[in-house]
Amino acid sequence: MRKMNKRATSIIFDGKRFDFHVLPIELFPDIQAFEKLIKHCAAKKYKEAHPDRERLPKGFNKKISIGISNIAEGSTGVEFSHIMAYGQQNICPTSEEGCFQAAIDEITSLIDSVSDEFSDIPEDYIPFFDKFGRGLQEGDTLIIRSSDNKTAKMDRKKRHIILTATKTPFTDEISAYGIVSNLDLENDKINVILSIDGIKSEVSIEKNLNEWAELNIENISYKLSQHKIYFEGIGRFNGKGKLMSIEEIKDLQIIDPLDIQARIEELSDLEDGWLDCGGRAISKCGAKKISDLFTRFYDDKLPLPHIFPTEVGNLQAEWSFKSKEVLLKINLETLGAECTIIDIERDSDEEHILDLSDEKDWSEFNSIILESSDEK
Repeated sequence: MRKMNKRATSIIFDGKRFDFHVLPIELFPDIQAFEKLIKHCAAKKYKEAHPDRERLPKGFNKKISIGISNIAEGSTGVEFSHIMAYGQQNICPTSEEGCFQAAIDEITSLIDSVSDEFSDIPEDYIPFFDKFGRGLQEGDTLIIRSSDNKTAKMDRKKRHIILTATKTPFTDEISAYGIVSNLDLENDKINVILSIDGIKSEVSIEKNLNEWAELNIENISYKLSQHKIYFEGIGRFNGKGKLMSIEEIKDLQIIDPLDIQARIEELSDLEDGWLDCGGRAISKCGAKKISDLFTRFYDDKLPLPHIFPTEVGNLQAEWSFKSKEVLLKINLETLGAECTIIDIERDSDEEHILDLSDEKDWSEFNSIILESSDEK
């Protein structure tokens, strides 16, 4: 008969995308990497506690099972139980189990101690962070809570601090807009320029160009070059965090030249002095909020605008129709906006004050664009 000792450790995924208490499948590799990190640390603990032993006990890692035993509400909490299973012939069950608990406690403490300028994670632990935390998106937080209530929080920023502390290359999830710089038709490669955290990198993506035929692009070498794209996948970065190559393609789309999210992200890279030594940089935080609001509330069946930066660091969107023009001056700090409808034929204008954080005002604005475009 087998005896089972069970102790629980929880990982809580916190952020907007976990509000429905559902764990995305894409985060499973993060959980597997966490298990491998625990087993590596536990083996190290055992060797330190038993310097007289040259090897780990046979099947050391197999005696510990780390699995999901509960998914709890309150963000998305995943409870792990590491179960110690052993029979009469096992020499040191208590010592082995203690090594795994000590490993979890140490990992929790080490992650908790990481600051903006310091990481004390042992170098042999770093490779495990290549996948542990890689599935986190901006705004996500991963919280580890050990069975004795020790806690540690990790997000994308902290993971990058850990990975770059040793200047070791690492991989990361990419979700970015870019442009096609040129095509290598002979080798089926697309060279693209992607902007990651404000750093532009040119990389090659292997893509069978015959797959683009469904887009009905004539003279592909001319039409596709310099076109805007949206890319999702896994990239390899150098030890300083610069994108060096593409490891995996998850999604690659040609997007409209006026794509709102791509244009706002492009403008958010502007720095102070962009306009003849004047011009204030656009708030990245404000730009992200406005981009998200357009995604959520702007009717995707409506025409896309031309978007420009303003000298004071805000945005202005412009729609041109046959007899009307619509200008939307957006304040990135307050999320307020001045909407001006210019009737060209009647030489008159009409103004509306909008709160872009209010869904009702977006409904009003969508109606303005629809009515204006109907006269196109």
